[in-house]
Amino acid sequence: AITFGTPLLGIIMAVGGVFGVGGSSLMSRLLGASEHDPSQAKEIKHVAAFSLWGAILTGAVLGALGLILLDPLVAALGADASAAAATRAYVGVMLAFVPVLAAAFALEQIVRSEGAARQAMTGMIISTVGNLLFDVLFILVLHWGVAGAALAIGLGGVASVAYWLVWLHRTSENVSFAPRWFTLRGDIVRPVFGIGASELVQSSFLIVT
Repeated sequence: AITFGTPLLGIIMAVGGVFGVGGSSLMSRLLGASEHDPSQAKEIKHVAAFSLWGAILTGAVLGALGLILLDPLVAALGADASAAAATRAYVGVMLAFVPVLAAAFALEQIVRSEGAARQAMTGMIISTVGNLLFDVLFILVLHWGVAGAALAIGLGGVASVAYWLVWLHRTSENVSFAPRWFTLRGDIVRPVFGIGASELVQSSFLIVT
């Protein structure tokens, strides 16, 4: 079931990568421009809010569609009759966490754009350690099987998102995720998607192979 569900994780990474890679690249350029034009610093807040909320909203739409079309999706992933039930349980839980996991992939890149490679790695370690601890609880103690494994991945993502949000709120002068900064202005959307599209294409090839 986990093997069949691996392409789904790749899709989630691709969604987060579109907003994270595209957004962090634009944010880095604006940060450099703000040294000569301080007004550019405000634009970073718009890009950050668009990147995070765009990843969450896109993830929510894809997750909802996946849950609605769960049975066809499980079949498309290649699960046969013997693995269908377990794959359905695993994929169903993963789909519920798509917004969180997409946000985690986007936030990792945003943190890196702040020049905070150590904090980006710390968040990834928190996610991994949380995943392992929840695996022990859900699989070995509670015997929830593959659904527990998927839940552990999702909650590990929640832990990393919480860490990165708190760190950015405390230390970044330019980044804000307040909904009031969210915008669909073309001068922000186009560069984010223009750069992020390459990440989507790359992830798509990895999923196919």
